[in-house]
Amino acid sequence: MRPADPAITVYENSAWGPVRGLLAGAGPATSATPQGADLHTARAVLAGDGPTAFSGVLPSGGGELLVAEASSRWKLTVDGHRVTRQRSFGWANAFALPSAGGRARLRFATPPAHDGALVLELVLWLLALRTIRRERRRRKRLARAAAEGGS
Repeated sequence: MRPADPAITVYENSAWGPVRGLLAGAGPATSATPQGADLHTARAVLAGDGPTAFSGVLPSGGGELLVAEASSRWKLTVDGHRVTRQRSFGWANAFALPSAGGRARLRFATPPAHDGALVLELVLWLLALRTIRRERRRRKRLARAAAEGGS
């Protein structure tokens, strides 16, 4: 037994589920409450193609894909058809899967502002480098002028 502070409450997650979990049947994730749901039957699906894209084959029989990510920018397509996203647990994403299953692709749709921010960052770095270069040239010219004037 470890000593513990009585002011601290420790919780154990006994209903762990995968980040991208297939739940058999209809409705367990979207009808779940923030207090929880039984995820012991959740099966990990969709392998990673990177941190923002996952793909794989979903079995027939329907069910739901629970994505334990808070952002609403996750998009799912099954055999090229977009699947509607729903909220689960008040924060996660759930997708009601077609009963036929099929080839699925889950991806994060990066906001356009993100690309704009990257371009802005690049421009600012280029301006900073240009300023540093100009300042070095100016200092060299001043040093040369001082050396010529002092001889």
